[in-house]
Amino acid sequence: MFSGILIRWILMELFWRTWFAAFSVIVSVGLMLVTLVTLEFKLDYERLLGERMLVIGASAAAPFSAAAELGLPMKSVRNASALLDIPRQTDPLISGVWVLDAQYQVIHGAGPWIMDENDVKTTLKAGDGRANGWFTTLDSSFVAGTPIRNSNTEHVGQVIITYPLEVSRTRVLAMVAELSFQVLLISVVASLATGLLLRVWIAREIGNFSAVTAELTEFERQVWTMQPGGEKVGQAVHIQGLLGQSRAVYCDLIEEPSEHKDVDPSRRK
Repeated sequence: MFSGILIRWILMELFWRTWFAAFSVIVSVGLMLVTLVTLEFKLDYERLLGERMLVIGASAAAPFSAAAELGLPMKSVRNASALLDIPRQTDPLISGVWVLDAQYQVIHGAGPWIMDENDVKTTLKAGDGRANGWFTTLDSSFVAGTPIRNSNTEHVGQVIITYPLEVSRTRVLAMVAELSFQVLLISVVASLATGLLLRVWIAREIGNFSAVTAELTEFERQVWTMQPGGEKVGQAVHIQGLLGQSRAVYCDLIEEPSEHKDVDPSRRK
């Protein structure tokens, strides 16, 4: 009885450990996929957002580029604040739009200036060499810059657009939540399917072990209760009796030489 319980426990332990290992592999692969897809989504979203900001910046920079090509100072553009406020009306999430000169000084603007001046100057200097504009993340904002050039294609200023980075983070977190739910659902379904396949795979082994357990249980019952099948035990007892008789005969054979040693030596003549 005990051996049958032990074998069944070993089989169940093997089943659960194998199932847990398979479930862990499925979840690990799912988490890796979520991480890779999230990173790819974040990069693509920021790239698309940057390209969109550059298009808006080019539209906002058009009046100032026209003035620069005519040789007029960008400060002379009328209704500059209203022109720069048009992108904010198109997308209310845009934090601000500003026009900077070649010395990175703000000439016109729409919206509060919320960035550190030193960090902005460093970023602007790094983006001056890019003919079609640039975009990057700075503090808690997404910043894009569109150059303004005169008739000699000389860099005379640029339009800066800022976009809250929190929007991008919210989109990424929403993507992570959706992917995590899908991975969890797939992991549960896959783990159930894996458990079913494991059960089918080891069903034959469980049957074999069950048969062995039944035989062991029957043997124990016969030994301890002397029920049908006890004649086999009786044969074993008979064999033990024969062994005892053989030992007695062997002892007699050993004792005979000692009796011959006691015979009178005169008789040997």
